[in-house]
Amino acid sequence: MRMHFRIFIIMLLLSSCQQNESDFLKNINSLSLIQVSKSNDFNSDKTIYTFFNTTCHYCQIEIKEIKDNSELEFRDISFILISDENIEVLKEFIKTENLVKINNIKIYKCDELEFFQTFPASKTPTSWVIENNKCIYRELGWTPMKKLLSKFKE
Repeated sequence: MRMHFRIFIIMLLLSSCQQNESDFLKNINSLSLIQVSKSNDFNSDKTIYTFFNTTCHYCQIEIKEIKDNSELEFRDISFILISDENIEVLKEFIKTENLVKINNIKIYKCDELEFFQTFPASKTPTSWVIENNKCIYRELGWTPMKKLLSKFKE
């Protein structure tokens, strides 16, 4: 009996992850997000959403990769960074990391409770690869940007 219950719970968790991926854009658009970075008109059919934290070492590695390659290799990709941290902390992070000049990065503040109710399996960093308004891949934890980029169709 216990084994059947455990299998049921695992299947339930897996199906909720799949549902979250397929409904990702609908769910993310339902959140009360506050744009912290400057507004820009950059849009792309290829977007990587990342839930991050400014003090997370792996998040910092991912953001450095984006920053270092934004004008060349990543120039056609939109990066949406979402954090539950205080707006002032995020503004200071944008300033110290010199993200103001990078057009294809947008940073948003979210409500922690609301975010984790919508995406319960999320941790920092968690990334979603979106192409043509469809979530095609999700990665929990740090992953090299090249792996995330490889998920896009040519």
